[in-house]
Amino acid sequence: MRVLTLPLLIACVASACTVSTSGSPTAAPYAPSTSSTSSATATPGADAIHYDCDDGRGVRIGYGDHNAILQMDDEPAIILPRAESASTTGVDVYVGRHVALQREGDSIQLELTGASLRCWPTPPSP
Repeated sequence: MRVLTLPLLIACVASACTVSTSGSPTAAPYAPSTSSTSSATATPGADAIHYDCDDGRGVRIGYGDHNAILQMDDEPAIILPRAESASTTGVDVYVGRHVALQREGDSIQLELTGASLRCWPTPPSP
């Protein structure tokens, strides 16, 4: 028996997810330019960290007390709020509409519409 309650439906709509035929939520496609968390004026800032990801992409991230500003290559910047309940000592989690970021030590893990990327800080130039 599958029953979708109104709170579950509202949560699904608010987080831009869809329900598959098996009844489990799935993420909507990654679209930073149409996301409500993207901002034309947001930039990672001068103190941003540049990361190289295992798929060859580059990412710049500026960290604040309550959010992270993420910019992948030439894509628009995305503001990700810090998920206080998921963050612990030494691990920071930021969750947006189509992107999730986990920062642990020097490395990060990005979840983009089902794709999982591991990224490390770009080594300084000699």
